[in-house]
Amino acid sequence: MLWLYILGGIMLFIALILALPVFAKIDFDSERNTFFLRIGYAFFSKRILPAKSKKDKAKINSEKKRAKAKKKAKKRGDNGKEKGSFSKLVQKEGFVGAISTVCSTIKTFAVKTTVIFNHLKIKHFRLNIQVGGEDAASAAVNYGAVCACVYPLLGFISSAVTFSSPKMEIGCNYNDSKSSVRLKTEVKVSLVFIAAYGISALTSLISLKIRQSTPAKPVKVNGKNKNIRPVNNIAENDKKGER
Repeated sequence: MLWLYILGGIMLFIALILALPVFAKIDFDSERNTFFLRIGYAFFSKRILPAKSKKDKAKINSEKKRAKAKKKAKKRGDNGKEKGSFSKLVQKEGFVGAISTVCSTIKTFAVKTTVIFNHLKIKHFRLNIQVGGEDAASAAVNYGAVCACVYPLLGFISSAVTFSSPKMEIGCNYNDSKSSVRLKTEVKVSLVFIAAYGISALTSLISLKIRQSTPAKPVKVNGKNKNIRPVNNIAENDKKGER
Protein backbone atom coordinates (compact mmCIF):
# COMPACT_ATOMS: atom_id res chain seq x y z
CA MET A 1 0.00 0.00 0.00
CA LEU A 2 2.95 2.33 0.56
CA TRP A 3 3.66 2.60 -3.15
CA LEU A 4 0.06 3.76 -3.72
CA TYR A 5 0.54 6.64 -1.28
CA ILE A 6 3.82 7.57 -2.97
CA LEU A 7 2.24 7.44 -6.44
CA GLY A 8 -0.74 9.48 -5.24
CA GLY A 9 1.58 12.10 -3.71
CA ILE A 10 3.56 12.38 -6.95
CA MET A 11 0.38 12.73 -9.01
CA LEU A 12 -0.95 15.37 -6.61
CA PHE A 13 2.34 17.29 -6.82
CA ILE A 14 2.28 17.22 -10.64
CA ALA A 15 -1.36 18.38 -10.68
CA LEU A 16 -0.46 21.25 -8.33
CA ILE A 17 2.43 22.31 -10.58
CA LEU A 18 0.26 22.23 -13.71
CA ALA A 19 -2.53 24.16 -11.97
CA LEU A 20 -0.27 27.19 -11.39
CA PRO A 21 -0.34 29.70 -14.30
CA VAL A 22 2.44 31.32 -16.27
CA PHE A 23 2.14 35.13 -16.17
CA ALA A 24 3.58 38.18 -17.88
CA LYS A 25 3.48 41.67 -16.38
CA ILE A 26 3.60 44.58 -18.82
CA ASP A 27 4.14 48.24 -17.99
CA PHE A 28 4.50 50.72 -20.87
CA ASP A 29 4.70 54.51 -20.66
CA SER A 30 5.34 56.43 -23.90
CA GLU A 31 5.77 59.74 -22.08
CA ARG A 32 8.66 58.42 -19.98
CA ASN A 33 9.80 56.15 -22.83
CA THR A 34 9.82 53.05 -20.61
CA PHE A 35 8.74 49.47 -21.26
CA PHE A 36 8.95 46.78 -18.58
CA LEU A 37 8.23 43.10 -19.17
CA ARG A 38 8.42 40.52 -16.41
CA ILE A 39 7.64 36.82 -17.00
CA GLY A 40 7.14 34.37 -14.17
CA TYR A 41 5.64 31.17 -12.91
CA ALA A 42 4.10 30.62 -9.47
CA PHE A 43 6.29 32.59 -7.03
CA PHE A 44 9.25 33.02 -9.37
CA SER A 45 9.66 35.81 -11.92
CA LYS A 46 12.37 37.35 -14.07
CA ARG A 47 12.63 40.74 -15.70
CA ILE A 48 13.00 40.36 -19.47
CA LEU A 49 12.88 44.01 -20.57
CA PRO A 50 14.81 46.13 -20.04
CA ALA A 51 17.58 43.55 -19.69
CA LYS A 52 20.00 44.04 -16.85
CA SER A 53 23.56 44.75 -17.90
CA LYS A 54 26.84 44.89 -16.04
CA LYS A 55 26.90 48.66 -16.47
CA ASP A 56 23.59 48.94 -14.60
CA LYS A 57 24.91 46.87 -11.69
CA ALA A 58 28.30 48.56 -11.45
CA LYS A 59 28.58 51.87 -9.58
CA ILE A 60 30.27 54.83 -11.19
CA ASN A 61 33.10 55.76 -8.86
CA SER A 62 35.50 57.75 -11.00
CA GLU A 63 34.92 61.17 -12.51
CA LYS A 64 35.72 59.87 -16.02
CA LYS A 65 32.88 57.34 -15.92
CA ARG A 66 30.48 60.00 -14.72
CA ALA A 67 31.53 62.34 -17.53
CA LYS A 68 31.02 59.57 -20.11
CA ALA A 69 27.58 58.80 -18.67
CA LYS A 70 26.58 62.47 -18.95
CA LYS A 71 27.73 62.63 -22.57
CA LYS A 72 25.74 59.50 -23.43
CA ALA A 73 22.69 60.94 -21.67
CA LYS A 74 22.91 64.13 -23.74
CA LYS A 75 23.15 62.14 -26.96
CA ARG A 76 20.16 59.94 -26.03
CA GLY A 77 17.91 62.76 -24.86
CA ASP A 78 16.97 64.85 -21.87
CA ASN A 79 15.88 61.82 -19.82
CA GLY A 80 19.01 59.85 -20.66
CA LYS A 81 17.12 56.99 -22.30
CA GLU A 82 17.29 55.66 -25.81
CA LYS A 83 14.18 55.94 -27.94
CA GLY A 84 12.11 52.78 -28.00
CA SER A 85 10.36 51.09 -30.90
CA PHE A 86 7.08 52.93 -30.29
CA SER A 87 8.81 56.34 -30.28
CA LYS A 88 10.54 55.49 -33.54
CA LEU A 89 7.21 54.36 -35.00
CA VAL A 90 5.59 57.65 -33.91
CA GLN A 91 8.37 59.62 -35.60
CA LYS A 92 7.91 57.60 -38.79
CA GLU A 93 4.10 57.31 -39.04
CA GLY A 94 2.78 59.82 -36.53
CA PHE A 95 0.91 59.03 -33.31
CA VAL A 96 -2.32 57.95 -35.03
CA GLY A 97 -0.40 55.82 -37.55
CA ALA A 98 1.60 54.18 -34.76
CA ILE A 99 -1.57 53.31 -32.82
CA SER A 100 -3.16 51.91 -35.99
CA THR A 101 -0.09 49.76 -36.73
CA VAL A 102 0.05 48.38 -33.18
CA CYS A 103 -3.68 47.58 -33.15
CA SER A 104 -3.58 45.80 -36.52
CA THR A 105 -0.50 43.81 -35.43
CA ILE A 106 -2.19 42.67 -32.21
CA LYS A 107 -5.38 41.68 -34.05
CA THR A 108 -3.43 39.75 -36.72
CA PHE A 109 -1.53 37.89 -34.01
CA ALA A 110 -4.76 37.12 -32.15
CA VAL A 111 -6.47 35.76 -35.27
CA LYS A 112 -3.50 33.56 -36.24
CA THR A 113 -3.11 32.17 -32.70
CA THR A 114 -6.80 31.84 -31.78
CA VAL A 115 -6.28 28.58 -29.86
CA ILE A 116 -3.73 30.18 -27.54
CA PHE A 117 -5.40 33.59 -27.41
CA ASN A 118 -8.74 32.19 -26.21
CA HIS A 119 -7.05 30.69 -23.12
CA LEU A 120 -5.48 33.94 -21.93
CA LYS A 121 -6.62 35.72 -18.78
CA ILE A 122 -6.00 39.46 -18.50
CA LYS A 123 -5.95 41.02 -15.02
CA HIS A 124 -5.56 44.59 -13.81
CA PHE A 125 -5.86 46.02 -17.33
CA ARG A 126 -5.17 49.77 -17.25
CA LEU A 127 -5.06 51.77 -20.48
CA ASN A 128 -4.83 55.54 -20.68
CA ILE A 129 -4.40 57.35 -24.00
CA GLN A 130 -4.25 61.12 -24.26
CA VAL A 131 -4.52 62.46 -27.81
CA GLY A 132 -3.29 65.91 -28.75
CA GLY A 133 -2.86 67.97 -31.91
CA GLU A 134 -1.50 71.18 -33.37
CA ASP A 135 -4.87 72.83 -32.75
CA ALA A 136 -8.30 71.88 -31.44
CA ALA A 137 -9.54 70.67 -34.83
CA SER A 138 -6.57 68.37 -35.48
CA ALA A 139 -6.75 67.07 -31.91
CA ALA A 140 -10.42 66.13 -32.44
CA VAL A 141 -9.63 64.40 -35.74
CA ASN A 142 -6.75 62.46 -34.15
CA TYR A 143 -8.97 61.53 -31.21
CA GLY A 144 -11.63 60.10 -33.53
CA ALA A 145 -9.03 58.13 -35.50
CA VAL A 146 -7.50 56.65 -32.34
CA CYS A 147 -10.92 55.67 -30.97
CA ALA A 148 -11.75 53.99 -34.31
CA CYS A 149 -8.60 51.83 -33.93
CA VAL A 150 -8.58 51.08 -30.21
CA TYR A 151 -12.22 50.42 -29.28
CA PRO A 152 -12.88 47.72 -31.94
CA LEU A 153 -9.66 45.96 -30.89
CA LEU A 154 -10.64 46.07 -27.21
CA GLY A 155 -14.09 44.72 -28.08
CA PHE A 156 -12.49 41.87 -30.03
CA ILE A 157 -10.10 41.05 -27.17
CA SER A 158 -12.80 41.20 -24.49
CA SER A 159 -14.93 38.73 -26.47
CA ALA A 160 -12.03 36.27 -26.83
CA VAL A 161 -10.24 36.37 -23.47
CA THR A 162 -11.19 36.69 -19.80
CA PHE A 163 -10.99 40.33 -18.68
CA SER A 164 -10.75 41.16 -14.98
CA SER A 165 -11.65 44.69 -13.82
CA PRO A 166 -10.49 46.60 -16.93
CA LYS A 167 -10.10 50.37 -16.78
CA MET A 168 -9.76 52.23 -20.09
CA GLU A 169 -9.70 55.93 -20.87
CA ILE A 170 -9.08 57.77 -24.13
CA GLY A 171 -8.98 61.53 -23.73
CA CYS A 172 -8.62 64.45 -26.10
CA ASN A 173 -6.16 67.14 -25.08
CA TYR A 174 -7.10 70.33 -26.94
CA ASN A 175 -4.46 72.45 -25.23
CA ASP A 176 -1.40 70.31 -25.91
CA SER A 177 0.13 68.92 -29.10
CA LYS A 178 1.72 65.96 -27.30
CA SER A 179 0.05 62.54 -27.20
CA SER A 180 0.81 59.73 -24.77
CA VAL A 181 -0.02 56.08 -24.02
CA ARG A 182 0.12 54.33 -20.68
CA LEU A 183 -0.56 50.58 -20.47
CA LYS A 184 -0.28 48.38 -17.41
CA THR A 185 -1.61 44.82 -17.28
CA GLU A 186 -0.96 41.23 -16.32
CA VAL A 187 -1.56 38.30 -18.68
CA LYS A 188 -1.93 34.71 -17.45
CA VAL A 189 -2.20 31.35 -19.17
CA SER A 190 -2.60 27.89 -17.67
CA LEU A 191 0.44 25.62 -17.72
CA VAL A 192 -1.89 22.67 -18.39
CA PHE A 193 -2.97 24.25 -21.67
CA ILE A 194 0.63 25.03 -22.66
CA ALA A 195 1.65 21.42 -22.00
CA ALA A 196 -1.40 20.00 -23.84
CA TYR A 197 -0.94 22.36 -26.80
CA GLY A 198 2.78 21.57 -26.97
CA ILE A 199 2.15 17.80 -26.91
CA SER A 200 -0.56 18.13 -29.56
CA ALA A 201 1.70 20.20 -31.84
CA LEU A 202 4.59 17.77 -31.35
CA THR A 203 2.35 14.77 -32.12
CA SER A 204 1.06 16.43 -35.30
CA LEU A 205 4.61 17.21 -36.41
CA ILE A 206 5.80 13.63 -35.79
CA SER A 207 2.82 12.13 -37.66
CA LEU A 208 3.46 14.49 -40.58
CA LYS A 209 7.13 13.45 -40.74
CA ILE A 210 6.14 9.76 -40.65
CA ARG A 211 3.64 10.23 -43.49
CA GLN A 212 6.23 12.05 -45.57
CA SER A 213 8.90 9.39 -45.03
CA THR A 214 6.56 6.40 -45.64
CA PRO A 215 6.86 5.11 -49.26
CA ALA A 216 3.75 4.66 -51.40
CA LYS A 217 2.16 1.20 -51.20
CA PRO A 218 1.36 -0.69 -54.44
CA VAL A 219 -2.35 -1.30 -55.03
CA LYS A 220 -3.89 -3.43 -57.75
CA VAL A 221 -6.09 -1.46 -60.15
CA ASN A 222 -7.59 -3.51 -63.02
CA GLY A 223 -5.05 -6.27 -62.38
CA LYS A 224 -2.05 -3.89 -62.48
CA ASN A 225 0.09 -2.66 -59.59
CA LYS A 226 0.01 1.08 -59.11
CA ASN A 227 1.56 3.22 -56.38
CA ILE A 228 -0.64 5.45 -54.28
CA ARG A 229 0.46 9.02 -54.77
CA PRO A 230 0.56 11.43 -51.81
CA VAL A 231 -2.26 13.94 -51.63
CA ASN A 232 0.13 16.88 -52.13
CA ASN A 233 1.49 15.39 -55.37
CA ILE A 234 -2.04 14.82 -56.67
CA ALA A 235 -2.96 18.45 -56.01
CA GLU A 236 0.22 19.67 -57.74
CA ASN A 237 -0.42 17.48 -60.80
CA ASP A 238 -4.02 18.65 -61.00
CA LYS A 239 -2.82 22.25 -61.03
CA LYS A 240 -0.34 21.45 -63.80
CA GLY A 241 -3.14 19.82 -65.81
CA GLU A 242 -5.33 22.91 -65.43
CA ARG A 243 -2.51 25.07 -66.79
